[in-house]
Amino acid sequence: MEARPASGWRLKQLLVNGSPGVADWLRIRGNTSVTVVFWRGFEVRFTVYGLGGKLYVNGTPVGNASLVFEEPVLLFVEAVPLEGFNASLSVNGEPFKPCAGCGGAAGVGYRFDSDSVVEARFQRRLYRVVVNPAGGHVYVNGSRVDEPVELALPYNSTLLLRGEIIPLDEKRDQVPVWRVSTFIEKAGAWLNYTLNTPNASLVVRGDTLIDAAWLVGYRSPRGGVGGVLYGGVEVPARVEASKLYVIPFTGNYSYLGNGTWRFWGGLGTFYVELPRNWSRVVLRVNVREDLGGYAAFTVVLKNDEYFLARGDSWESGLERYTGSQFTFTFYRCILDAANPNWEKCFQITPKLPFTGHLQWGPSDKGRIMPGVQAGWLRIDVSDLDIEVQVLVEP
Repeated sequence: MEARPASGWRLKQLLVNGSPGVADWLRIRGNTSVTVVFWRGFEVRFTVYGLGGKLYVNGTPVGNASLVFEEPVLLFVEAVPLEGFNASLSVNGEPFKPCAGCGGAAGVGYRFDSDSVVEARFQRRLYRVVVNPAGGHVYVNGSRVDEPVELALPYNSTLLLRGEIIPLDEKRDQVPVWRVSTFIEKAGAWLNYTLNTPNASLVVRGDTLIDAAWLVGYRSPRGGVGGVLYGGVEVPARVEASKLYVIPFTGNYSYLGNGTWRFWGGLGTFYVELPRNWSRVVLRVNVREDLGGYAAFTVVLKNDEYFLARGDSWESGLERYTGSQFTFTFYRCILDAANPNWEKCFQITPKLPFTGHLQWGPSDKGRIMPGVQAGWLRIDVSDLDIEVQVLVEP
């Protein structure tokens, strides 16, 4: 026996001798009355295209599904996109138009009374990105750009920027940095910042304007080889000068022997290689001349996806420390960036009135120094002439 509804009708119930029966099978043991009840219902079919959001019906997420109703019904339908996506909603091929005065969530109510198809589509949103080379030699994702260029890029795209450093004389270069303005939709405002490096990357989070800015940067000294005292024995140690151009580099260095370095001049950041697996590092600092500057002594903790260093510093302020001597001691636990016992990891003798531990990071990749490993010593000087003897214990 087969009960087949006509178009627009559906099987509602099967009565066997007046009682509800099972539609799949029927066992006949005598005179039997079978009544088939049909009803004229309708189906609302939901289809979702793309993975950039969710379709909600009456507040519940719905994927590809069908709902069947006997009578006209009010449903609250909403397509909610993820950040960086656009959403469109249609009913029977027409743009979704919520019914007026339906109540409930504003703008999402729709009254269904016949077979219907609801489609939600989520597509990646393209953001406007403008790069202005400002007259310099600039590359965007490997392609040279001589005039302002406008791009349409999806959310989370990575943009690689490179500007050519132009030599001016034996000590100075013309260096590009990047001034960026990004529109943050949630805040309804533009976020302005600078990428202080010729080679930079940024992730597209909204409409973005990028201008190359050209600065005069002083070339940092070339790296070299000196030494440190490791267990009382002098061993070779490399030194690298920071290649950042945010502030002109006017510092100098030289190796004096016996694990002792001299750093002097206006401003400089230097990295000194230390033997691996050290347990303690002691810096004996002699201030040859103090012109009112500062010094910072830190140990590199990270130098990969972002830069992080930790240590301590002093600022001269109104005092002068010419002829003074200080001892900075780093213990192995300083390499644990999460270690809360700062006093057990670092000490200064004698105590300085302007000390306070420093911590750089997280930061953009412009701070990353190629070749510098975690565990190296970082020395920052400004308007000082100091000698630093580096003693390392295995």
